[in-house]
Amino acid sequence: MGEGLTEVSQIEKQRTLTATFRRLLGIREPDPHILGLYVGPPGSGRSVLCKQYAYELLRSGRKVIYMSTERSSRDIVERMSGHGWNVEPYLRSSLRLVDLYSWLEDGNQSYVETEFGSRLCPLNVADLQLAIAKLYNELGSGWSIVIFDSLSTIIATLGEEIALRMIPSVLAKIRQHGSAVVSLTSGIHPESTLNRLHSMFDLVVEMQIEANEEHLQRKLRVTKYTLGNHSDSWIPFRILDEGIILQTDVPMNIT
Repeated sequence: MGEGLTEVSQIEKQRTLTATFRRLLGIREPDPHILGLYVGPPGSGRSVLCKQYAYELLRSGRKVIYMSTERSSRDIVERMSGHGWNVEPYLRSSLRLVDLYSWLEDGNQSYVETEFGSRLCPLNVADLQLAIAKLYNELGSGWSIVIFDSLSTIIATLGEEIALRMIPSVLAKIRQHGSAVVSLTSGIHPESTLNRLHSMFDLVVEMQIEANEEHLQRKLRVTKYTLGNHSDSWIPFRILDEGIILQTDVPMNIT
């Protein structure tokens, strides 16, 4: 990831998901302010991608706000640990977890601090915006990334019109401080909603999964990147114990 790398060796840098995307998109600056939308069906690898981004960035000395509408914060930590990504040393320092899921289980819509971070109800739009501002303040100055998995749940919870009015102001706040990786479930939103969402992001990546009698095949492609040139060719990838590995011939050296 350029300057500021601490724990990651040169060999590891060459194999990381973040390094692959940087090379594919021709990103050279250490901390670009990019808003990225990753769209795919269930099982396509969107959530694994979100967790892998978080871990790789934490290891490279970056600050991460991880917001989940589909899993509790405890579950996120456990699932990351299952891939060998131990994020507990980063909790409450460079990692902030925001649980936007657990209110569905117990009905508690109050803002609550937990051992893993914060939990709140996304129905309280003002609380959500205040929580983001509070987390940035706790993390301090400098570049950070917000990882949001998944935007589809927010749209379903708030309704399309309310959500689509709120999202631009939240993204503007995020861009001031750093970047975003946002996941979205494909096949469930109207085309008009997808078009409005695509217009809000610098980068849009489409992910797919296909099944045959022998195995699953996953692939992705960049369908929009406003900050530079890009290829729209499909890139196959695999999900292994260590995470997503893109099967690309693009050189993996970082400049």
